[in-house]
Amino acid sequence: MEEIALLGIVLLPLLGAFVCGVFGRIGGKLSRGMVHGIACGSVAGSFVLALYCFSKLFGMHEGPEGANPVLSYTAYEWFSLTLRGQSVPVNVRFVMDALSGVMTLVVTGIGTLIHIYSTWCSARTSHFCSWAGRASACAATC
Repeated sequence: MEEIALLGIVLLPLLGAFVCGVFGRIGGKLSRGMVHGIACGSVAGSFVLALYCFSKLFGMHEGPEGANPVLSYTAYEWFSLTLRGQSVPVNVRFVMDALSGVMTLVVTGIGTLIHIYSTWCSARTSHFCSWAGRASACAATC
């Protein structure tokens, strides 16, 4: 289960962005409140999955010869190379160790807070989009 949750950490926000972009912004079929709910919910769901994976990782014991515990999910083989008569597969793999687990919690947790705060601000001011654009431009120049 935790292997599939690794995939969900990445895919849930992408799915939320797709639904909000296609059905909210372009199609106009979703209300502003629904778009805010889907955006915040998808990122919060990713944070919950990150918490789940990190708790499973934290509960694992060290591997053989003191190796650190790792969660790994191989999605598919992208391609393979043949070097000196041996085939070397290049896989698309999602891996979480202690360091990447902590960073995943930080990124998804702060991303959730940013989504909640930005939807709260955009509901209260009509100039939020222009302010957010200026803030992004300032952050890019620093």
